[in-house]
Amino acid sequence: MIRIAHVHESVLTIPDRILYDHELVLVLRGVASISMGSETRLAEPGTMLLIPPFTPHAFQSPGGARSAHIAVHFDFCPETPQPLDAPDGRDPYEIVWPGGLKPAPIVSLAPGHWIEQTLREIVDSHAEEDDPLSVLEASSRMARVLAQMLRWGARPEAGDAYGVVSHVNHERMGRVLAHIAGSLASPLTLDELAQVAGIGRSRFVTLFREATGVSPQHYIQQRRIAEARRLLADPGLQIKQIAAMTGFEDRFYFSKVFRRVDGLTPTQFRAAVLFGRSLASEDESQA
Repeated sequence: MIRIAHVHESVLTIPDRILYDHELVLVLRGVASISMGSETRLAEPGTMLLIPPFTPHAFQSPGGARSAHIAVHFDFCPETPQPLDAPDGRDPYEIVWPGGLKPAPIVSLAPGHWIEQTLREIVDSHAEEDDPLSVLEASSRMARVLAQMLRWGARPEAGDAYGVVSHVNHERMGRVLAHIAGSLASPLTLDELAQVAGIGRSRFVTLFREATGVSPQHYIQQRRIAEARRLLADPGLQIKQIAAMTGFEDRFYFSKVFRRVDGLTPTQFRAAVLFGRSLASEDESQA
């Protein structure tokens, strides 16, 4: 059950506390100092921690700088847990996970990782907690995130692992995603991207899927279509120009892919965008 789910941005000053439920925290922007028991670490953007129940922890923003994070509080009890006397004196209890697995307690997510989007969707679903379907959707998404953390816990060498390995792969995927964003008009082969990452082709494909949740080809197509949507809002650009600018070999193949993804041809999408823009202008002029 999801108890709390929110995106929070501020200067963090959360003193030592103990919660009754699990807390999953993903740092989005800035740097947070996170203390758990006797350990304190600096969490940069992409750092995700799983804090067990009854574990003393605190958050601070070094130097008083603002930071942003997603926090999801959850447990496995269908009813709201009852407060306990003197929780400070109770040791954290341990969940027995399937197959004796244990989730990774901390990982570093590559930019664009599917987990960030999933956590944002959990926040949105939880905002409609009076709707049973939204509650179910939030719980199912959380189960998917936990399943991935169990995989990482079972295979810490698999990409987004802990410590130095995590940092290295975070940097690798960051370089690759930046290269893709700046080279959408180019063919962008797997060999080229693997070279940017500094690893072999098959290893790159595995790490990329673990980092983003999709294959490199699918991710590139997503980025190309997203860029095409942005360019289509400019009536001064021809469809064939946009096709070339987003890496499609011709306007006909571009239109075919765009329609498969969005359900509209590029021309229809542009017309809808410009029509909506004209309506907004009329409303502003009448206000």
